[in-house]
Amino acid sequence: MRTPAFNIEDAWFRQLFELSPDPTWIIEGNRFVECNEAALRTLGYASREAFLNVHPSKLSPPAQPDGEDSYAKAERMMALAVEQGLHRFEWMHTKADGTDFPAEVTLSAIDLHDRKVIYCVWRDITERKQMEEEVRQLAFYDALTHLANRRLLYDRLSQTIAANKRSGRHGAMIFLDLDNFKLLNDTHGHMVGDMLLIEAANRLKSCVREMDTLARFGGDEFVVMIAELDVDRAASVARVGAIAEKVRTALARPYTLRLRPEGEAPATIEHQCTASIGVALFGKDEISRESILKWADTAMYRAKEEGRNLIRFYEPSD
Repeated sequence: MRTPAFNIEDAWFRQLFELSPDPTWIIEGNRFVECNEAALRTLGYASREAFLNVHPSKLSPPAQPDGEDSYAKAERMMALAVEQGLHRFEWMHTKADGTDFPAEVTLSAIDLHDRKVIYCVWRDITERKQMEEEVRQLAFYDALTHLANRRLLYDRLSQTIAANKRSGRHGAMIFLDLDNFKLLNDTHGHMVGDMLLIEAANRLKSCVREMDTLARFGGDEFVVMIAELDVDRAASVARVGAIAEKVRTALARPYTLRLRPEGEAPATIEHQCTASIGVALFGKDEISRESILKWADTAMYRAKEEGRNLIRFYEPSD
């Protein structure tokens, strides 16, 4: 067994430290002064000299997933460990090859031969994070298009309604239904229909801002929630009208769907599919999510009744 750079005199402690299956460190003066073999293996370094006597943030990306600077956050986490005696948190680390991985970090403030140090243990939580993301996807996103589902839409809409009350700005709900979709499904089957829905979702993504919420409401119905429009109603109507027209134009372009069925020759299906679009504007007044969606849905059905491939705004008389 090698002699540690940091003099750990107690044989039992040194053995416990070295044989730990988790990456383990000694921090003194907010610098790594010792590590075990598991730390070397996990980070992919051949020698500990590459990173001992450096600040913990040096083995991390410049910023953590929450946006906080890694150096500043590391300083704060170590201060909490000294203050509380024990502190546990999640941290993004960087390996020797430049790849990042998440870990759960436990910092324990201890006295080691009259020296106040921090005993640091990492535990790789990559698999746990992947499972959490899979659960999140199932809970909040449509499995076919990977757009937001109703549950996430309702949550975002509630947040936007609350934000409007504070800011006085308008928001808008665009509700659209694909025209002639049933004909495609009946003629070519659900596999082809799913391909068109995926393509429609991709086209919709190019029409909206990242801050807006695009969701599959069900079947061939999609909704776009536009947040943070203008305080002025007329200006908000103009802005959301331009977005709705962009959506209508994008969805009206011909679709070329290429099939590669197993054991069969590839096939190409051309399809024309427009959309009937309803728009409902909402402001700072107290209003329910259900009412907003109902308004947009009502306007969409008016667009469909009046000839399809149209945009109609909700009017209180509808």
